Amino acid sequence: MKPISMEVKMKKAILRNPAQPHQQIKFGSLLSSIAREAGGLTVEEAGLFDYIRDKTPGKPMKFEWHNQSATPRDITLSGSCGA
Repeated sequence: MKPISMEVKMKKAILRNPAQPHQQIKFGSLLSSIAREAGGLTVEEAGLFDYIRDKTPGKPMKFEWHNQSATPRDITLSGSCGA
């Protein structure tokens, strides 16, 4: 059996451990702490945000195949992800 090169070992390690932060970023918690430091919202202000928030459900994404022998890179995603 042929020994595995250091380059191959590094590539395998990179694929096994993708670049991710060691701790999950908790964006909602960050925003909440900023709001608390700024004095928070009154009940009326919070009610206004709830009133103007878009409550319509999002549209599901569609996957379109361009040809019969398609590979994952040939897939087109359509639809919106918000905004």
